[in-house]
Amino acid sequence: MRRLLFIAIALLIFVGIVGAAASYRLVQKAPYLPGNVLFPLQAASEQMWGLGFNGDARARADTLLVLLSRRLDDLTAVQGTPDELTAVAALDRAYAQAITAVAAVPPPEQQDLQLRLDRLAERILVQLVELNNADATAVHTLRAQIGEPSPGQTPGGSGPPATAPQPNTTDFTGNRLDDPRAIPFPPGANLLQVHSFFPLTGGHSDLACSTCHTGDTYSGAPAECIACHAEDDTHQGLYGSDCASCHTSSAWQKIDFNHDIIGTQDCIDCHTPPKDHYAGTCRACHIDTTNFNIVFFDHSFIGDQDCAACHTPPANHYAGTCRACHIDTSNFSIVFFDHSFIGDQDCAACHLPPANHYPGTCSACHQDTSNFRNAFFNHAGLTDCAACHAPPANHFPGQCSNCHNTNTFTGATFNHTFPVNHGDANNQCETCHPGNNTQTYTCYTCHNQQEMANEHSEEGIGDISNCVRCHPDGREHDD
Repeated sequence: MRRLLFIAIALLIFVGIVGAAASYRLVQKAPYLPGNVLFPLQAASEQMWGLGFNGDARARADTLLVLLSRRLDDLTAVQGTPDELTAVAALDRAYAQAITAVAAVPPPEQQDLQLRLDRLAERILVQLVELNNADATAVHTLRAQIGEPSPGQTPGGSGPPATAPQPNTTDFTGNRLDDPRAIPFPPGANLLQVHSFFPLTGGHSDLACSTCHTGDTYSGAPAECIACHAEDDTHQGLYGSDCASCHTSSAWQKIDFNHDIIGTQDCIDCHTPPKDHYAGTCRACHIDTTNFNIVFFDHSFIGDQDCAACHTPPANHYAGTCRACHIDTSNFSIVFFDHSFIGDQDCAACHLPPANHYPGTCSACHQDTSNFRNAFFNHAGLTDCAACHAPPANHFPGQCSNCHNTNTFTGATFNHTFPVNHGDANNQCETCHPGNNTQTYTCYTCHNQQEMANEHSEEGIGDISNCVRCHPDGREHDD
């Protein structure tokens, strides 16, 4: 009983460790979006690992702001799908938690947290406008929580009632008025309107002003990507400075590259070909820029170059020129070999003969190169068949050519000196050769051995082991 208890405890510990590892991986990777059956488990894991072991108010607020940003990204990902409102509900819960957590932080430490919360709120409002379900109750509820009435709504109007904006709790004590970078946007300001000349969306939405505005004033900051991302340009200026032609602010790695702009430039300038790749121009084969696996190779480009320059022949392959046999470049299995190329070279140089094969020259028998089974062997001058052909078990031990001819082994003529119809034999070999063993014979299948011994003893004959010595034709010879 104790052993079973230990096993059960160990199993529970193992399951707990595996479950904890799985839930922690969910927190790190966050692969599931609202609407997925595993999203609630992922959200619960985020709460458990982010808050369950964290008692510091500022750290909890920071964690919840990160989760709020993640929920906003989720909403962006499912925008336009049936899961929009599920994402809005999750975002609403995350925003409520973030507000509570920031308020719980001591006032001297609240300013940067509140600024982050305000920026996220602005991003949320911008995102809500773009939803297909912008008039849904869940959207109105979230707008009210942030402190902005829905578009077209006034207190007392139709639809969900607007909620009065929450008072700004940001503590600006200590901000220097001579440093404009330290002044945030007013709470509730629409970033798309106040900063319309450079929309603060995607990766730009939660940046500090000083990231772009490095001088004493806000005006004059360059709007081109290259102004801030020159060090990130892995192309080293090859495609100019208009990064936005391929990249977006939502995710720098999500690229829509128009290959029309590369002109005569070859693929290899950006893409590294795999090892031992064909050294020719990439575009000669890769004509679909959206999928490099779609390839068409025009073998007319190779000129007099042989196949082995690119294709590795299999082991023990014929060493001649590949195109002498492989004439269909779309299928190497379609082969035609012109044996006139081999001259006086013997078949065994390429073809492995089977075991115990005749050791002579192959072409002496195999004259049809299209079918090795069409063979003809000239037996002229050969009499010892057993040198090549193995006789069956218990075969007559005499010279093969006494019975067989070279045209066919089955049409054998055997000169049996002893009459095969003697007595009751009736041409049945087994009567005299039991078990078809032609190496020995017996007369005692029909004749009584004891009677024969007595009868021959009366004649003074003691050895009766070789009957045919005296009876070669099977008769008694009484005279």
